[in-house]
Amino acid sequence: MNPRNTLELLTDDDLRLLMQKADRHRFVKDELIVEEGSRRQALFFIRQGRVRVVRTYSGQVVAYATLGPGDVIGEMSFLENTGASASVFAEEDVELDVFEGYHVNALMTSVPGFSTRFFQSLAVTLAHRVRETSKLIPPLLVEEIPRAQHMRGPSKTPVLVGEVPEELSVEVKEFRRAILAAHALSTPDASADPYISVSKACGSLREALSRHIRQKPHLEKEIGFHVLGGTLPFFMLSDTFRIACTMPRRYFEDHHTVDRILRNQPSGEGRAGTLIDKWFLTLSLCESIRKRSRVLSDTIREARIRWSEHGVVRVMSLSSPTCREVLDASTDEIGATTHFTGLFQDGDALSFSRDLLTGSRGLVMDLFVENVLYLALGRGEVQLPQQHLIYCVGFIEHLDDDAFAVRMLNWAHSHLLPQGTLILGSFLDTNPDRHFTEHLLGWELVHRSETRLRELFAQSAFGAAPVELKGDGLGVQALASCRRLN
Repeated sequence: MNPRNTLELLTDDDLRLLMQKADRHRFVKDELIVEEGSRRQALFFIRQGRVRVVRTYSGQVVAYATLGPGDVIGEMSFLENTGASASVFAEEDVELDVFEGYHVNALMTSVPGFSTRFFQSLAVTLAHRVRETSKLIPPLLVEEIPRAQHMRGPSKTPVLVGEVPEELSVEVKEFRRAILAAHALSTPDASADPYISVSKACGSLREALSRHIRQKPHLEKEIGFHVLGGTLPFFMLSDTFRIACTMPRRYFEDHHTVDRILRNQPSGEGRAGTLIDKWFLTLSLCESIRKRSRVLSDTIREARIRWSEHGVVRVMSLSSPTCREVLDASTDEIGATTHFTGLFQDGDALSFSRDLLTGSRGLVMDLFVENVLYLALGRGEVQLPQQHLIYCVGFIEHLDDDAFAVRMLNWAHSHLLPQGTLILGSFLDTNPDRHFTEHLLGWELVHRSETRLRELFAQSAFGAAPVELKGDGLGVQALASCRRLN
Protein backbone atom coordinates (compact mmCIF):
# COMPACT_ATOMS: atom_id res chain seq x y z
CA MET A 1 0.00 0.00 0.00
CA ASN A 2 1.38 3.44 -0.96
CA PRO A 3 -0.10 6.95 -1.23
CA ARG A 4 -0.70 6.66 -4.99
CA ASN A 5 -4.51 6.41 -4.66
CA THR A 6 -4.69 9.30 -2.21
CA LEU A 7 -2.17 11.60 -3.87
CA GLU A 8 -3.09 10.59 -7.38
CA LEU A 9 -1.71 13.68 -9.16
CA LEU A 10 1.86 13.16 -7.92
CA THR A 11 4.33 11.82 -10.44
CA ASP A 12 6.35 8.64 -9.85
CA ASP A 13 9.37 10.78 -9.02
CA ASP A 14 7.29 12.83 -6.57
CA LEU A 15 6.18 9.66 -4.78
CA ARG A 16 9.69 8.25 -4.68
CA LEU A 17 11.04 11.43 -3.08
CA LEU A 18 8.14 11.58 -0.63
CA MET A 19 8.47 7.94 0.44
CA GLN A 20 12.15 8.48 1.18
CA LYS A 21 11.06 10.85 3.97
CA ALA A 22 8.48 8.49 5.53
CA ASP A 23 8.84 7.28 9.11
CA ARG A 24 7.09 3.96 9.85
CA HIS A 25 5.10 3.82 13.12
CA ARG A 26 2.90 1.15 14.72
CA PHE A 27 0.09 1.63 17.21
CA VAL A 28 -1.85 -0.92 19.24
CA LYS A 29 -5.63 -1.01 19.65
CA ASP A 30 -7.04 2.11 21.42
CA GLU A 31 -3.68 3.91 21.39
CA LEU A 32 -3.87 7.67 20.75
CA ILE A 33 -2.38 8.67 17.38
CA VAL A 34 -3.41 12.34 17.09
CA GLU A 35 -4.83 14.46 19.91
CA GLU A 36 -7.50 17.10 19.25
CA GLY A 37 -5.87 20.53 19.35
CA SER A 38 -2.37 19.20 18.66
CA ARG A 39 -0.42 21.56 16.39
CA ARG A 40 1.93 18.97 14.96
CA GLN A 41 2.23 19.53 11.21
CA ALA A 42 2.40 16.08 9.66
CA LEU A 43 0.53 13.71 7.38
CA PHE A 44 -0.22 10.17 8.54
CA PHE A 45 -0.79 7.59 5.81
CA ILE A 46 -2.57 4.41 6.93
CA ARG A 47 -0.86 1.29 5.59
CA GLN A 48 -2.64 -1.36 7.66
CA GLY A 49 -5.50 -1.42 10.15
CA ARG A 50 -8.31 1.00 10.91
CA VAL A 51 -8.58 4.13 13.05
CA ARG A 52 -11.54 5.99 14.58
CA VAL A 53 -11.86 9.75 14.49
CA VAL A 54 -13.53 11.33 17.53
CA ARG A 55 -14.33 14.85 18.60
CA THR A 56 -15.45 16.49 21.82
CA TYR A 57 -18.81 18.18 21.29
CA SER A 58 -20.69 19.93 24.11
CA GLY A 59 -18.74 17.91 26.68
CA GLN A 60 -19.34 14.57 24.97
CA VAL A 61 -16.88 12.49 22.94
CA VAL A 62 -18.45 11.53 19.61
CA ALA A 63 -16.95 9.15 17.05
CA TYR A 64 -17.87 10.36 13.57
CA ALA A 65 -15.54 8.53 11.15
CA THR A 66 -13.57 5.36 10.65
CA LEU A 67 -10.61 5.36 8.26
CA GLY A 68 -8.57 2.49 6.84
CA PRO A 69 -5.72 1.57 4.51
CA GLY A 70 -5.03 4.22 1.90
CA ASP A 71 -6.52 7.08 3.92
CA VAL A 72 -4.63 10.12 5.15
CA ILE A 73 -4.86 11.73 8.61
CA GLY A 74 -3.77 15.23 9.61
CA GLU A 75 -4.55 16.99 6.36
CA MET A 76 -6.50 19.88 7.92
CA SER A 77 -3.84 20.91 10.45
CA PHE A 78 -1.27 20.50 7.69
CA LEU A 79 -3.15 22.63 5.16
CA GLU A 80 -4.35 25.35 7.52
CA ASN A 81 -1.55 25.27 10.11
CA THR A 82 -4.16 25.02 12.87
CA GLY A 83 -4.66 22.60 15.71
CA ALA A 84 -6.07 19.16 14.91
CA SER A 85 -9.88 19.36 14.77
CA ALA A 86 -10.31 15.82 16.13
CA SER A 87 -8.53 13.02 17.97
CA VAL A 88 -7.59 9.78 16.24
CA PHE A 89 -7.30 6.39 17.99
CA ALA A 90 -6.24 3.00 16.68
CA GLU A 91 -9.37 0.87 16.21
CA GLU A 92 -7.07 -2.16 15.93
CA ASP A 93 -3.35 -2.66 15.47
CA VAL A 94 -2.31 -0.02 12.95
CA GLU A 95 0.75 0.66 10.81
CA LEU A 96 1.31 4.21 9.53
CA ASP A 97 3.78 6.15 7.40
CA VAL A 98 4.34 9.61 8.84
CA PHE A 99 5.46 12.52 6.65
CA GLU A 100 6.65 15.42 8.81
CA GLY A 101 5.65 18.88 7.62
CA TYR A 102 9.19 20.15 7.27
CA HIS A 103 10.05 17.29 4.90
CA VAL A 104 7.03 17.99 2.70
CA ASN A 105 7.73 21.74 2.74
CA ALA A 106 11.31 21.05 1.63
CA LEU A 107 10.04 19.12 -1.39
CA MET A 108 7.65 21.95 -2.22
CA THR A 109 10.46 24.45 -2.39
CA SER A 110 12.97 22.23 -4.20
CA VAL A 111 10.92 20.22 -6.72
CA PRO A 112 9.25 22.24 -9.51
CA GLY A 113 5.49 21.70 -9.62
CA PHE A 114 5.41 19.46 -6.53
CA SER A 115 3.50 22.00 -4.46
CA THR A 116 0.65 22.36 -6.98
CA ARG A 117 0.37 18.61 -7.61
CA PHE A 118 0.48 17.84 -3.89
CA PHE A 119 -2.21 20.32 -2.82
CA GLN A 120 -4.51 19.51 -5.72
CA SER A 121 -4.27 15.78 -4.94
CA LEU A 122 -4.92 16.34 -1.26
CA ALA A 123 -7.78 18.73 -2.02
CA VAL A 124 -9.76 16.17 -4.01
CA THR A 125 -9.39 13.46 -1.37
CA LEU A 126 -10.07 15.87 1.47
CA ALA A 127 -13.21 17.40 0.01
CA HIS A 128 -14.83 14.05 -0.71
CA ARG A 129 -14.04 12.67 2.75
CA VAL A 130 -15.31 15.77 4.56
CA ARG A 131 -18.59 15.61 2.68
CA GLU A 132 -19.04 11.95 3.52
CA THR A 133 -18.19 12.08 7.20
CA SER A 134 -18.75 15.58 8.59
CA LYS A 135 -21.79 16.34 10.72
CA LEU A 136 -22.71 19.59 12.41
CA ILE A 137 -25.13 17.83 14.71
CA PRO A 138 -24.00 14.28 15.43
CA PRO A 139 -27.01 11.93 15.68
CA LEU A 140 -25.84 10.74 19.09
CA LEU A 141 -26.41 14.26 20.42
CA VAL A 142 -29.81 14.93 18.87
CA GLU A 143 -31.48 11.56 18.66
CA GLU A 144 -34.85 13.25 19.29
CA ILE A 145 -34.49 15.40 16.15
CA PRO A 146 -33.95 13.05 13.23
CA ARG A 147 -34.31 15.78 10.62
CA ALA A 148 -31.80 18.18 12.14
CA GLN A 149 -28.86 17.89 9.80
CA HIS A 150 -25.65 19.33 8.41
CA MET A 151 -25.30 17.57 5.08
CA ARG A 152 -28.22 15.40 4.22
CA GLY A 153 -26.43 12.86 2.10
CA PRO A 154 -22.87 11.78 1.44
CA SER A 155 -21.31 13.18 -1.71
CA LYS A 156 -20.64 9.87 -3.38
CA THR A 157 -20.38 9.18 -7.07
CA PRO A 158 -24.02 9.19 -8.22
CA VAL A 159 -25.61 6.47 -10.29
CA LEU A 160 -25.96 8.11 -13.69
CA VAL A 161 -29.53 7.98 -14.97
CA GLY A 162 -28.79 10.01 -18.06
CA GLU A 163 -26.00 11.58 -20.01
CA VAL A 164 -24.39 14.76 -18.69
CA PRO A 165 -24.84 17.39 -21.43
CA GLU A 166 -21.88 17.49 -23.82
CA GLU A 167 -22.06 21.28 -23.76
CA LEU A 168 -21.32 21.20 -20.03
CA SER A 169 -18.24 19.02 -20.58
CA VAL A 170 -16.96 21.58 -23.09
CA GLU A 171 -17.60 24.43 -20.63
CA VAL A 172 -15.68 22.60 -17.88
CA LYS A 173 -12.73 22.14 -20.26
CA GLU A 174 -12.83 25.82 -21.20
CA PHE A 175 -12.72 26.74 -17.51
CA ARG A 176 -9.68 24.53 -16.95
CA ARG A 177 -7.85 26.00 -19.97
CA ALA A 178 -8.49 29.56 -18.77
CA ILE A 179 -7.20 28.86 -15.25
CA LEU A 180 -4.11 27.03 -16.56
CA ALA A 181 -3.38 29.96 -18.88
CA ALA A 182 -3.60 32.42 -15.99
CA HIS A 183 -1.41 30.17 -13.85
CA ALA A 184 1.22 30.09 -16.60
CA LEU A 185 1.61 33.88 -16.70
CA SER A 186 4.83 34.63 -14.86
CA THR A 187 4.97 38.43 -14.77
CA PRO A 188 2.49 40.70 -13.00
CA ASP A 189 2.69 43.35 -15.75
CA ALA A 190 1.53 41.08 -18.59
CA SER A 191 -0.36 42.98 -21.27
CA ALA A 192 -3.58 41.08 -20.58
CA ASP A 193 -5.24 41.42 -17.19
CA PRO A 194 -5.34 37.81 -15.91
CA TYR A 195 -8.08 38.61 -13.40
CA ILE A 196 -10.50 39.47 -16.18
CA SER A 197 -10.03 36.06 -17.80
CA VAL A 198 -10.15 34.17 -14.47
CA SER A 199 -13.24 36.06 -13.31
CA LYS A 200 -14.96 35.42 -16.63
CA ALA A 201 -14.07 31.71 -16.54
CA CYS A 202 -15.31 31.26 -12.96
CA GLY A 203 -18.47 33.26 -13.56
CA SER A 204 -19.24 31.37 -16.77
CA LEU A 205 -18.81 28.04 -15.02
CA ARG A 206 -21.08 29.09 -12.17
CA GLU A 207 -23.72 30.21 -14.65
CA ALA A 208 -23.36 27.02 -16.69
CA LEU A 209 -23.86 24.86 -13.61
CA SER A 210 -27.12 26.61 -12.71
CA ARG A 211 -28.34 26.71 -16.31
CA HIS A 212 -27.88 22.99 -16.92
CA ILE A 213 -29.53 22.11 -13.60
CA ARG A 214 -32.52 24.29 -14.47
CA GLN A 215 -32.76 22.66 -17.89
CA LYS A 216 -32.39 19.09 -16.60
CA PRO A 217 -33.35 19.07 -12.91
CA HIS A 218 -33.60 15.27 -12.91
CA LEU A 219 -29.83 15.18 -13.57
CA GLU A 220 -28.90 17.72 -10.88
CA LYS A 221 -26.67 15.40 -8.85
CA GLU A 222 -24.94 14.05 -11.95
CA ILE A 223 -24.35 17.55 -13.31
CA GLY A 224 -23.06 18.77 -9.94
CA PHE A 225 -20.71 15.83 -9.57
CA HIS A 226 -19.39 16.25 -13.11
CA VAL A 227 -18.55 19.91 -12.49
CA LEU A 228 -17.08 19.12 -9.08
CA GLY A 229 -14.76 16.45 -10.46
CA GLY A 230 -13.54 18.64 -13.30
CA THR A 231 -12.95 21.86 -11.38
CA LEU A 232 -12.31 21.16 -7.70
CA PRO A 233 -8.49 20.96 -7.93
CA PHE A 234 -8.51 24.45 -9.45
CA PHE A 235 -10.96 26.05 -7.04
CA MET A 236 -9.01 24.56 -4.14
CA LEU A 237 -6.10 26.81 -5.11
CA SER A 238 -8.20 29.61 -3.54
CA ASP A 239 -7.60 29.91 0.20
CA THR A 240 -11.14 31.03 1.03
CA PHE A 241 -12.77 28.38 -1.16
CA ARG A 242 -10.53 25.68 0.36
CA ILE A 243 -11.47 26.63 3.91
CA ALA A 244 -15.16 26.95 3.03
CA CYS A 245 -15.14 23.59 1.26
CA THR A 246 -13.12 21.57 3.77
CA MET A 247 -14.81 23.10 6.84
CA PRO A 248 -12.08 22.86 9.52
CA ARG A 249 -14.71 22.85 12.32
CA ARG A 250 -16.89 20.33 10.47
CA TYR A 251 -19.78 22.68 9.71
CA PHE A 252 -20.27 25.39 7.12
CA GLU A 253 -20.19 29.07 8.01
CA ASP A 254 -17.64 28.34 10.73
CA HIS A 255 -15.51 31.18 12.08
CA HIS A 256 -12.54 30.35 9.83
CA THR A 257 -14.65 30.78 6.69
CA VAL A 258 -16.67 33.79 7.82
CA ASP A 259 -13.62 35.65 9.12
CA ARG A 260 -11.89 35.31 5.76
CA ILE A 261 -15.00 36.52 3.96
CA LEU A 262 -15.36 39.52 6.29
CA ARG A 263 -11.68 40.49 5.95
CA ASN A 264 -12.00 40.22 2.15
CA GLN A 265 -8.28 39.86 1.45
CA PRO A 266 -7.68 37.48 -1.50
CA SER A 267 -4.92 34.89 -1.28
CA GLY A 268 -4.20 31.49 -2.70
CA GLU A 269 -1.74 29.05 -4.20
CA GLY A 270 0.17 30.94 -6.88
CA ARG A 271 -1.29 33.63 -9.10
CA ALA A 272 -4.26 31.56 -10.25
CA GLY A 273 -5.23 30.72 -6.66
CA THR A 274 -5.19 34.38 -5.61
CA LEU A 275 -7.24 35.42 -8.64
CA ILE A 276 -9.83 32.68 -8.06
CA ASP A 277 -9.98 33.77 -4.41
CA LYS A 278 -10.57 37.37 -5.48
CA TRP A 279 -13.47 36.21 -7.69
CA PHE A 280 -14.90 33.96 -4.97
CA LEU A 281 -14.99 36.87 -2.51
CA THR A 282 -17.17 38.81 -4.97
CA LEU A 283 -19.90 36.15 -4.98
CA SER A 284 -23.34 37.26 -3.79
CA LEU A 285 -22.91 34.74 -0.96
CA CYS A 286 -19.83 36.53 0.38
CA GLU A 287 -21.24 40.03 -0.09
CA SER A 288 -24.39 38.92 1.74
CA ILE A 289 -22.36 37.68 4.71
CA ARG A 290 -20.52 41.02 4.87
CA LYS A 291 -23.80 42.96 4.66
CA ARG A 292 -25.29 40.77 7.39
CA SER A 293 -22.42 41.61 9.71
CA ARG A 294 -22.88 45.34 9.09
CA VAL A 295 -26.64 45.17 9.74
CA LEU A 296 -26.13 43.23 12.97
CA SER A 297 -23.50 45.73 14.11
CA ASP A 298 -25.89 48.64 13.45
CA THR A 299 -28.67 46.79 15.29
CA ILE A 300 -26.51 46.25 18.38
CA ARG A 301 -25.50 49.90 18.31
CA GLU A 302 -29.16 50.94 18.08
CA ALA A 303 -30.00 48.68 21.03
CA ARG A 304 -27.30 50.39 23.12
CA ILE A 305 -28.97 53.72 22.44
CA ARG A 306 -32.56 52.47 22.83
CA TRP A 307 -31.87 50.90 26.22
CA SER A 308 -29.33 53.48 27.41
CA GLU A 309 -31.45 54.38 30.45
CA HIS A 310 -30.85 50.83 31.74
CA GLY A 311 -27.11 51.47 31.82
CA VAL A 312 -26.43 47.99 30.44
CA VAL A 313 -27.93 46.34 27.36
CA ARG A 314 -27.92 42.56 27.31
CA VAL A 315 -27.13 41.06 23.90
CA MET A 316 -26.95 37.33 23.18
CA SER A 317 -25.67 35.51 20.10
CA LEU A 318 -26.70 31.97 19.27
CA SER A 319 -23.94 30.40 17.15
CA SER A 320 -22.56 33.59 15.61
CA PRO A 321 -19.49 32.57 13.57
CA THR A 322 -17.09 35.35 14.63
CA CYS A 323 -18.89 37.99 16.77
CA ARG A 324 -17.08 40.68 14.77
CA GLU A 325 -20.39 42.55 14.69
CA VAL A 326 -20.14 42.96 18.48
CA LEU A 327 -16.64 44.40 18.16
CA ASP A 328 -17.73 46.85 15.44
CA ALA A 329 -20.70 47.98 17.57
CA SER A 330 -18.46 48.70 20.56
CA THR A 331 -16.12 51.23 18.98
CA ASP A 332 -17.77 54.28 20.53
CA GLU A 333 -19.06 55.30 23.96
CA ILE A 334 -22.59 56.19 22.86
CA GLY A 335 -25.40 54.49 24.78
CA ALA A 336 -25.36 51.68 27.31
CA THR A 337 -22.57 49.28 28.10
CA THR A 338 -22.98 45.99 26.22
CA HIS A 339 -23.18 42.81 28.29
CA PHE A 340 -22.60 40.24 25.60
CA THR A 341 -23.41 36.54 25.99
CA GLY A 342 -22.07 34.29 23.25
CA LEU A 343 -23.01 30.62 22.76
CA PHE A 344 -20.68 28.65 20.50
CA GLN A 345 -20.63 25.27 18.79
CA ASP A 346 -17.08 24.50 19.95
CA GLY A 347 -14.19 25.75 22.02
CA ASP A 348 -12.15 26.89 19.04
CA ALA A 349 -14.89 29.29 17.95
CA LEU A 350 -15.21 30.56 21.53
CA SER A 351 -11.46 31.18 21.78
CA PHE A 352 -11.46 33.05 18.48
CA SER A 353 -14.22 35.43 19.59
CA ARG A 354 -12.74 35.85 23.07
CA ASP A 355 -9.40 36.91 21.58
CA LEU A 356 -11.20 39.23 19.15
CA LEU A 357 -13.33 40.95 21.81
CA THR A 358 -10.85 41.12 24.70
CA GLY A 359 -9.98 44.73 25.47
CA SER A 360 -13.05 46.23 23.77
CA ARG A 361 -14.31 49.36 25.53
CA GLY A 362 -17.81 49.35 27.00
CA LEU A 363 -18.12 45.58 26.70
CA VAL A 364 -18.63 42.84 29.28
CA MET A 365 -18.78 39.29 27.96
CA ASP A 366 -19.81 35.81 29.04
CA LEU A 367 -18.90 33.10 26.55
CA PHE A 368 -20.02 29.47 26.66
CA VAL A 369 -19.74 26.32 24.59
CA GLU A 370 -23.36 25.19 24.45
CA ASN A 371 -25.45 22.97 22.20
CA VAL A 372 -28.20 25.26 20.89
CA LEU A 373 -30.30 22.22 20.08
CA TYR A 374 -30.22 21.19 23.72
CA LEU A 375 -31.35 24.68 24.72
CA ALA A 376 -34.45 24.36 22.58
CA LEU A 377 -35.18 20.96 24.14
CA GLY A 378 -34.84 22.41 27.64
CA ARG A 379 -31.68 20.41 28.25
CA GLY A 380 -29.12 23.22 28.19
CA GLU A 381 -26.62 23.37 31.04
CA VAL A 382 -26.17 27.18 31.14
CA GLN A 383 -28.62 29.34 33.08
CA LEU A 384 -29.10 32.60 31.18
CA PRO A 385 -30.90 35.84 32.11
CA GLN A 386 -33.43 37.54 29.85
CA GLN A 387 -31.96 39.70 27.10
CA HIS A 388 -32.72 42.95 25.32
CA LEU A 389 -31.52 41.52 22.00
CA ILE A 390 -30.92 37.96 20.79
CA TYR A 391 -29.65 37.18 17.32
CA CYS A 392 -29.16 33.86 15.58
CA VAL A 393 -27.46 33.51 12.19
CA GLY A 394 -26.00 30.52 10.40
CA PHE A 395 -28.20 28.06 12.29
CA ILE A 396 -31.74 27.36 11.06
CA GLU A 397 -30.47 26.69 7.54
CA HIS A 398 -29.15 23.45 9.05
CA LEU A 399 -32.68 22.44 10.09
CA ASP A 400 -35.31 21.27 7.63
CA ASP A 401 -37.75 20.52 10.45
CA ASP A 402 -39.90 23.63 10.92
CA ALA A 403 -41.41 22.22 14.11
CA PHE A 404 -38.02 22.17 15.75
CA ALA A 405 -37.17 25.63 14.41
CA VAL A 406 -40.35 26.84 16.16
CA ARG A 407 -39.14 25.27 19.43
CA MET A 408 -35.93 27.24 19.09
CA LEU A 409 -37.97 30.44 18.56
CA ASN A 410 -40.00 29.63 21.67
CA TRP A 411 -36.81 29.29 23.69
CA ALA A 412 -35.55 32.64 22.40
CA HIS A 413 -38.92 34.27 23.19
CA SER A 414 -38.75 33.08 26.81
CA HIS A 415 -35.26 34.56 27.15
CA LEU A 416 -36.20 38.03 25.93
CA LEU A 417 -37.22 40.89 28.16
CA PRO A 418 -40.61 42.47 27.31
CA GLN A 419 -40.11 44.52 24.13
CA GLY A 420 -36.84 42.71 23.56
CA THR A 421 -35.98 41.73 19.98
CA LEU A 422 -35.03 38.49 18.26
CA ILE A 423 -33.21 38.62 14.93
CA LEU A 424 -33.16 35.39 12.94
CA GLY A 425 -31.07 34.95 9.81
CA SER A 426 -32.14 32.61 7.02
CA PHE A 427 -30.98 31.75 3.53
CA LEU A 428 -33.69 32.46 0.97
CA ASP A 429 -34.99 30.24 -1.81
CA THR A 430 -33.95 33.02 -4.23
CA ASN A 431 -30.23 32.54 -3.45
CA PRO A 432 -28.45 32.97 -6.82
CA ASP A 433 -25.39 31.03 -5.59
CA ARG A 434 -27.41 28.06 -4.37
CA HIS A 435 -26.21 25.53 -6.98
CA PHE A 436 -22.58 26.62 -6.70
CA THR A 437 -22.51 26.44 -2.92
CA GLU A 438 -24.36 23.11 -2.81
CA HIS A 439 -22.42 21.23 -5.48
CA LEU A 440 -18.96 22.84 -5.29
CA LEU A 441 -18.70 23.75 -1.60
CA GLY A 442 -20.94 20.94 -0.34
CA TRP A 443 -23.10 23.40 1.63
CA GLU A 444 -26.52 21.73 1.54
CA LEU A 445 -28.39 24.60 3.14
CA VAL A 446 -32.10 24.67 3.88
CA HIS A 447 -33.49 27.61 1.91
CA ARG A 448 -36.77 29.18 3.01
CA SER A 449 -39.11 31.66 1.38
CA GLU A 450 -39.96 34.93 3.11
CA THR A 451 -43.49 33.60 3.60
CA ARG A 452 -42.22 30.43 5.27
CA LEU A 453 -39.96 32.51 7.51
CA ARG A 454 -42.90 34.63 8.68
CA GLU A 455 -44.92 31.47 9.32
CA LEU A 456 -42.25 30.19 11.72
CA PHE A 457 -42.76 33.23 13.94
CA ALA A 458 -46.56 33.02 13.67
CA GLN A 459 -46.45 29.38 14.85
CA SER A 460 -44.20 30.26 17.80
CA ALA A 461 -44.70 32.13 21.06
CA PHE A 462 -44.22 35.39 19.12
CA GLY A 463 -47.68 34.77 17.66
CA ALA A 464 -49.17 37.81 15.92
CA ALA A 465 -46.23 40.11 16.70
CA PRO A 466 -45.14 41.99 13.55
CA VAL A 467 -42.15 40.51 11.73
CA GLU A 468 -39.84 42.85 9.85
CA LEU A 469 -37.82 41.25 7.06
CA LYS A 470 -34.65 42.94 5.93
CA GLY A 471 -33.20 41.41 2.77
CA ASP A 472 -29.66 41.83 1.55
CA GLY A 473 -30.70 43.13 -1.88
CA LEU A 474 -29.02 40.09 -3.43
CA GLY A 475 -31.65 37.43 -2.77
CA VAL A 476 -29.24 35.35 -0.68
CA GLN A 477 -30.34 35.96 2.91
CA ALA A 478 -32.84 37.86 5.02
CA LEU A 479 -32.82 38.92 8.66
CA ALA A 480 -36.24 38.56 10.34
CA SER A 481 -36.77 40.82 13.33
CA CYS A 482 -39.58 40.39 15.89
CA ARG A 483 -40.24 41.82 19.38
CA ARG A 484 -41.63 40.10 22.42
CA LEU A 485 -44.84 41.98 23.16
CA ASN A 486 -45.50 40.84 26.74
